[in-house]
Amino acid sequence: MEQTDKTLEAKLSAIPKVRAKYREERIAQLREQWEYSRHEVMSEAHRPDDRVMVKDEEVDVQGRRTGAVYETKKVNRISSSLEQLIVEIHTAFAVGLPPNLQAVAKTKEQEYMLDLIRETETKNKIRFINQRAVRAVLSETIVAEYWWAVKDPEFYEDKDYARGADTRLRCELWSPFNGDRIVPIKDTYGDLVSFYRFYSVKVDDKEVEKLMEIDATHVYTYENVKGKGWTLISQELHGFDKMPVIYMEMKHALCDRIQSKRKRIEELESNYADCINDNFFPKVLLRGSVSGVQRSGKTQTIQMTGNEADVRYLTWDQSTSAAESELARLEDACYTMTMTPRINPKDLQGLGTALSGVAFKYVFMGAHIAVRKHEEVIGEYLARRYSFLKHAISLQVPAVRAGRSLRLDPVLVPFTIEASTEETSKEGEEGKPSESKTTPTKTEEKE
Repeated sequence: MEQTDKTLEAKLSAIPKVRAKYREERIAQLREQWEYSRHEVMSEAHRPDDRVMVKDEEVDVQGRRTGAVYETKKVNRISSSLEQLIVEIHTAFAVGLPPNLQAVAKTKEQEYMLDLIRETETKNKIRFINQRAVRAVLSETIVAEYWWAVKDPEFYEDKDYARGADTRLRCELWSPFNGDRIVPIKDTYGDLVSFYRFYSVKVDDKEVEKLMEIDATHVYTYENVKGKGWTLISQELHGFDKMPVIYMEMKHALCDRIQSKRKRIEELESNYADCINDNFFPKVLLRGSVSGVQRSGKTQTIQMTGNEADVRYLTWDQSTSAAESELARLEDACYTMTMTPRINPKDLQGLGTALSGVAFKYVFMGAHIAVRKHEEVIGEYLARRYSFLKHAISLQVPAVRAGRSLRLDPVLVPFTIEASTEETSKEGEEGKPSESKTTPTKTEEKE
């Protein structure tokens, strides 16, 4: 008991140190980049309203001055959702199609294991979890999924080999933008030894801060009690020999490298809009003395006299083309630096008929190279997931324990029109188990 108390005391004393490892300022900065309503250009402190004179100073016959009258004029604040667009395109190219789960089942147990993995993925809608996870890691730099067992005997109704099994796996995704302050703790060898998730819940209209600590055997839940600090409120076995948390992390967000250019784009567009508002309606330049005004119906003619008398409209000359060319150059640079294709009818004009096959791959080669680059992180994440699923399923269904030797190699399938068409056709058919034991198979979402 004394050792347990000491262990608990050590855990409680470690929480503030772990909390300090969470990069609060960095995540807040990434969130400002992601949410275009929070960009600097939208701030009145960064882009204040204009103060314009609406009435000039006046001097009466007695020499008394009346001050000029000023009003506040709202300026244009135009933000750009460039980060969201680029991340969405990369997400679609990386996991818009299900990863190719290359697997060769050589025994009945391995076939059953592969079948249960697919059913588990279908039940957890893993296809959409993949998309949310990739979107999160590209924009937030870290994301994690947590697996636990739930009672569901019906899950095994049509599986004679799983008699007696009554629990299945369930998954939840954690990411900073959703309010999850997640901190992985590694040992000196880089292996994960524990995982912390700080989060808040509402209790009686009050925010209560909680913490989940997950290690190799247990899940601990703490609550930050006012006046007492962190207090352990529950401790339970998670039931697995492996930690039921799989996470992936990137050093930099995808759009970090284009921040200065995106800010310049917003500044140019906002200033350009102000310029249009001020100069949209024609302005007349008068030179000389007005000698009279002639009316003819709804029109008026101004008569000017004097040397070099002139009446003409003001023109913009080349000022707008300079802004437009810089905007186009900046946007092109943002897409090029992130290896992002521009997918809209205007940019695809002149490419002929619908692209497919090799032509499509050449046109979108940059995006496919980016997918292979992302695979360094995403591929490792998927490999750890399938390693955990094999382990967890073998505990829930002892009959397939020998199927843990099944080799699974998840490979990202970059988006192409032909592959997308084939995938759509498959989704329209009823899912059938593969008859071949030697052909690599894909993870499929069953509707």
